[in-house]
Amino acid sequence: YHPNSAGVYYNLGLLFTYQKNFTQAIEAIETHLKLAPENPEAYNNLGLIHTYLNQWPQAMRYYEKALTCENYKSAEVAYNNLAFTCHCLKDYESSIFYCQQALKLNPSYVSAYFNMGNAFYEKGESKQAICAYHRVLELGCDNERIRYNLGLAYHHCGEFDLAIEQYRKALEWKLDYYQAYNAMGFAYQNLGNYEEATLCYRQTLSICPLYAKAVYNLALTFTEKENYREALKWYQRTIELEEDNIEAYINMGFTHDNLGNVSKSIECYQKALGKNPNNPSLYIILGLAYSRIKQLKKALKTYYKAFPYIQGDKGEIYYLIGLAYVSNG
Repeated sequence: YHPNSAGVYYNLGLLFTYQKNFTQAIEAIETHLKLAPENPEAYNNLGLIHTYLNQWPQAMRYYEKALTCENYKSAEVAYNNLAFTCHCLKDYESSIFYCQQALKLNPSYVSAYFNMGNAFYEKGESKQAICAYHRVLELGCDNERIRYNLGLAYHHCGEFDLAIEQYRKALEWKLDYYQAYNAMGFAYQNLGNYEEATLCYRQTLSICPLYAKAVYNLALTFTEKENYREALKWYQRTIELEEDNIEAYINMGFTHDNLGNVSKSIECYQKALGKNPNNPSLYIILGLAYSRIKQLKKALKTYYKAFPYIQGDKGEIYYLIGLAYVSNG
């Protein structure tokens, strides 16, 4: 190597990264590091490439290596990247820790607050997530993702009106943000405002017709409005989009029950059980359906099949078996 070629290899690596030619980017940056082994930015960039490739352990190694380099003036960036990587690995506690380390070095680091808010939300600590997202806004950063995530955090806290306010602000940034329409519909649904919920779900589907979550939520809304025939149509559409959606099969079965079509509901419960044969609740639901149409032997057989999958108290299943024997004389 020419002694002055280190910078050339580094710049070549950046160029290949920009072109998404990651194999050659890694090769060029690794060659650079043989000539300049104390360049933290190079290690950080290798970490970013491996992050892009979903190669999390390799990414973490390079971010950690960047932090061992002396005089790393942007160490908060590596900490923040470690936080993001930990989040992808669902290690939310470590993600929060690395965000805090980044913020010690740069208390105005917007991305670290955003990542910390996301980690708190995934941990179920939504109030702390709300504080982190508001800090992002206080630092002058506002966009649809921050507003949407803030809405989700308020939603998780049961503050549905505040959630709706944030979803609307997200939509001011991005008019075709169909996830925000869907989330807003769910908030209205929780408030019992089914008309607004329906409008939001329909708006979602006008933008993204194949968005199964909105289709399913629309089915649930029609169920809650006791418009069972319309609900059936949307449960069926959900299953067409997500054939393994067990909840859709179960709720479609409940809807058939409400219409008095117990034989149809049994078909739905059987399909759900076929998707998840280790779920004792599904055996109980199916057994109850058999009991309603006086097929007591099938009900008993179904209840007994639940036993291997029940953990803990079996009182409910014994009670149901007892009822079935009584009903059977």
